[in-house]
Amino acid sequence: MKENGNCLFLYGGGLVDSANCFLRTIMEAVERRNIFKHIYVGRYSFEALLEKRFIMEWTPELKMTAEHQHGGYFGTCRGIDLTNPKLQSIAIENCKARNIKWVFVAGGDGSSRQVAEISEDFRAKGVMVSFIMPCTVDGIEGGASLGIDMAIKTYVDLIRNFANATLCTRDNRQFSVSAIILQGRNRDDLLAHVLKVIVSAPVAGLDQQYVDIFAIPANYEWNKEKLVKAVESSDKPVLLLISEGATLTKGELHETFKKKKVRIYSVAHLAQINGGTTSKDIEGIKALVEKLVPYLEIGITKDEPFSLVVSHDFSSVRVEKIDYYAKLNPREGQQPTIKPSLETLLQQYLPQP
Repeated sequence: MKENGNCLFLYGGGLVDSANCFLRTIMEAVERRNIFKHIYVGRYSFEALLEKRFIMEWTPELKMTAEHQHGGYFGTCRGIDLTNPKLQSIAIENCKARNIKWVFVAGGDGSSRQVAEISEDFRAKGVMVSFIMPCTVDGIEGGASLGIDMAIKTYVDLIRNFANATLCTRDNRQFSVSAIILQGRNRDDLLAHVLKVIVSAPVAGLDQQYVDIFAIPANYEWNKEKLVKAVESSDKPVLLLISEGATLTKGELHETFKKKKVRIYSVAHLAQINGGTTSKDIEGIKALVEKLVPYLEIGITKDEPFSLVVSHDFSSVRVEKIDYYAKLNPREGQQPTIKPSLETLLQQYLPQP
């Protein structure tokens, strides 16, 4: 059997509540199989490769500490570009100092691009990288990901709290406009998921016939003039659900609706690390890891960088090239795939062109 040396697990990209549970679970599974001599975990994403103090050996004590924390325990750090030769040299030296031969990364689309960009340079120096699981509120194309379900729970709770205050308030004998911006770059799938839950029950105690709800997407056509006319002529409370990246921006909302008071709320970080990973979610992650780890072992025997891809229904796993996700999720022009049933629902709430 080839000497695998030691390995390092990292979480990259925007935080999700399930990240802590996923990393703990997969490190425990890899440890049980004795695939590597020592297992390390990094804090603050790719920055761990540049800061020795952020690389910690996975021990029972660390496991116990992590179990009692919310999802963001392992942290993240934006703005680390390991294609920079100086930073890359530091990262590789820090890996070699601990005989780390494999770096396993879970994270979002940006993390998938980073590992693809650095894989060959690291490989040339004797360090392999692998993208093992998408974990992101933003979503990702090409396979299943963790994070969106936990986020939607909190998105909906926050929206309902906001709506209960704003939709029940009248200003100058008029109902106001409650505009909620859903953070998640151009992720109309996130908008559609939230919309599905919101319209399935009364909003602020009001049946659907007593509230006007509009969805403003980033990747679908909609008519601004029709929206303004419908909102300003409405004698009902108005709820706007807006994708981050939509052409109707936060800064334009007050100017767009001049005849009514507009209250604006952005749902972002509070939906990420929320303690919303339930016992059922944990069992699902354990089942997922049981499927993943055998393919992780297959991947490392190939002696080249790789990605693990989980089917959308979580029923199967396969090994793909390291740039698999990077190609499907470019920095610009990413457009999420939405289930036909959700797309139909979204269309019903658009100000149609």
